[in-house]
Amino acid sequence: MSSHEYTWETLFHFNCGECSNWWSYAGVLESNQLRSPTMTCPHCGYKTKIKLKEGSVLNGEAEQVASPSDCKSPV
Repeated sequence: MSSHEYTWETLFHFNCGECSNWWSYAGVLESNQLRSPTMTCPHCGYKTKIKLKEGSVLNGEAEQVASPSDCKSPV
C-alpha cells in the first residue's frame, strides 16, 4: 500500500487598515531585510506594510514575519 501524501501551506488572515475588510492568503510570506513586507487589499487597493496583529503569536514568538525556514512539517 502507498502512503498518504500531503503538502504544507500557511494560511494568513488580513484586515485592511483602510477599509477594514478582510481576506486570506495561503502560502509563505518571505521576509526581506531590505524592506518591510507589504500587501495590497483586494477590496479597495490600499497597499501598505503588514504587521502581526497585537497579541497574536507566530511559531511561539510574537512580532515575527514568516519565512520559508519557519515552516516545519509535522512528524
